[in-house]
Amino acid sequence: MKKILTMVLCLMASTTISAQNVTPKGLYRMTKLSYENGKADHIPEFAQYKYCSDTIPFTVMVSRDVEKELIVQFRQDEPHPYSFTGDVAVGIDGHGTRIFDCEENGFKLKWYNTVRPGSEAIFPMNEFITETYVRDGIPSTIKRMFEMLEMKNLKSKHRFSGSWTLVGAMSEVDGMPVILKQTVSVSKIYGEKEVVMVVSPSASIAQAIVYYHPLDVKSEANIIEGKNDCKIEWKNKDCFILSFNPGDGTTIKELWKRSGLRQPLQTVFGTHEPVFELKIPSTF
Repeated sequence: MKKILTMVLCLMASTTISAQNVTPKGLYRMTKLSYENGKADHIPEFAQYKYCSDTIPFTVMVSRDVEKELIVQFRQDEPHPYSFTGDVAVGIDGHGTRIFDCEENGFKLKWYNTVRPGSEAIFPMNEFITETYVRDGIPSTIKRMFEMLEMKNLKSKHRFSGSWTLVGAMSEVDGMPVILKQTVSVSKIYGEKEVVMVVSPSASIAQAIVYYHPLDVKSEANIIEGKNDCKIEWKNKDCFILSFNPGDGTTIKELWKRSGLRQPLQTVFGTHEPVFELKIPSTF
């Protein structure tokens, strides 16, 4: 009987340790900041999220969230994915990032602050700060945005469904049509009733800005993205011109081509869509 009890206790301990070794993956919401020396926890005044992928983790900062319209910005946290460390010293000086209390529904991240000299009350210098993350309580718009970035559940009744890239703005020079190539990467992902636009100024995910808007497909020639009433001219099944008035009396015309997000973003979100690139000869 004593041997059986010992085996049961060992199995329970093994199961608990295994549950705490779960590698954080996917989207989480930050609930609080905890400190050393018995200092009271701080509940953040603003919404902040963490996305953990197989390649890197990054922070998701919300800059606008009203009437089903959402704007967030990404900030890369580490050059490598998070993995369980336990609440023990990490790195040569012991100040490396610690990932612990890892379970299916959340985890804790502890970091040593030497780089954020802001509010001493929230970010005390030269001390460990623990961030607690959970899966619950994430708004449906945030969840849907990341579901679309992962190219999940995009099946719809209209032909816009899927991912597209902005080739450039349409204009004219001496009566001849020209395409003004963008200096930043701009992509869209259409779902049934929503559209996500990703503006990425660099090859990495750092500083990427993502817009989430409701979508109303009136017809193949007319859609409403957020507040923009857009006219559509299809050139073929994988290419269309989108025109809209931004509110200043002018008309903006854009050429869109079916394409996946730029490769660094696809690597993060685990997608494998073909990528279109406009080739311009170096001698042009």
